[in-house]
Amino acid sequence: MPYTEGAKGAPIFTFETYHPSRQGLPWLSVCLDPNGRVVAAVSSDTRDKAEVETARCAADFSAKFQMGRCLH
Repeated sequence: MPYTEGAKGAPIFTFETYHPSRQGLPWLSVCLDPNGRVVAAVSSDTRDKAEVETARCAADFSAKFQMGRCLH
């Protein structure tokens, strides 16, 4: 399930972990902006690592928004 919750007034970014589409490809941690464009992506060799990276990215975006930094 993607992370899509945001602070009041925050744009809604989606943070998702994608399963490899075939053997030999990496897991992907992806951040999508409100228009569905990829704004961040990281590959990982395991699901656990990818999910940790997805959560870290969501936390980083949240912290930047709360500090008033532009995300886009």
